[in-house]
Amino acid sequence: MKHSKKSKTMAIITLLIIAIATTPLKTQAKEEPAMDAESIQMINMINTERASLGLSQLQIDPILYNYTIIRAAESTQVFSHTRPDGSPYYSINPNLIWGELLAYGYGSADMSFNALKNDPPHYYVMTNPNFNKIGVYHIDDHYAILLGF
Repeated sequence: MKHSKKSKTMAIITLLIIAIATTPLKTQAKEEPAMDAESIQMINMINTERASLGLSQLQIDPILYNYTIIRAAESTQVFSHTRPDGSPYYSINPNLIWGELLAYGYGSADMSFNALKNDPPHYYVMTNPNFNKIGVYHIDDHYAILLGF
């Protein structure tokens, strides 16, 4: 039986959700995420922009990072601030996730950052002074950025 790309992606997302949901938070919080250069570059650009406005730097949060893996995979199916099942992006963990930025099709972290920066609603989320945590993950050309307190 041939499986579609969508069913394989959904299976991966389901496994990720199960893995995250069954991992004790104490263990998650201790581990530093292994992020690629593009994700680190995105965080650095966001923090540089925030610093230029006198705002605090966002700290990488391992739990948010785990959720960005899910949101990046989901955005390859439905590029929207809603999840493939129609629920809002923050439904992964409504007590932790308060902002989301998605970028697709810009080719690099630099170009994706500039697109987000030049869009007023995304810029507002990026520079919200209340946020102090961030998670970033990208898959192919899809960036998922989650922010929280």
